[in-house]
Amino acid sequence: MFETDFFKKLQENFPKVYSKYPACGFYVNPGWEELLTNLSKELAEHLEKVSEEFIVSQVKSKFGGLRFYTDSYSKDLQEIISKYEAESLLIDEMTGKRKETLETKKA
Repeated sequence: MFETDFFKKLQENFPKVYSKYPACGFYVNPGWEELLTNLSKELAEHLEKVSEEFIVSQVKSKFGGLRFYTDSYSKDLQEIISKYEAESLLIDEMTGKRKETLETKKA
């Protein structure tokens, strides 16, 4: 199952971000692997600079976009997460390819 294998890879590469399996699960498709890896890297870099507890409670797709739920209310961490949640709307979660937008269809 992709989610489990990919989560184990993230957990190995970013232990500060994924100290334990999310309580409510990790449910994403392979198209977001690069997106989630980049998100995890940026979160890990931020967590290296601050002494802040951080627990991921759930990672999933909802309405075609990434939802990354945590126990953190840090403005900096939430801004990082929001950036990648917005980016996910432009990436097909199955293939990883950029989605066509109305602007690219007109061209």
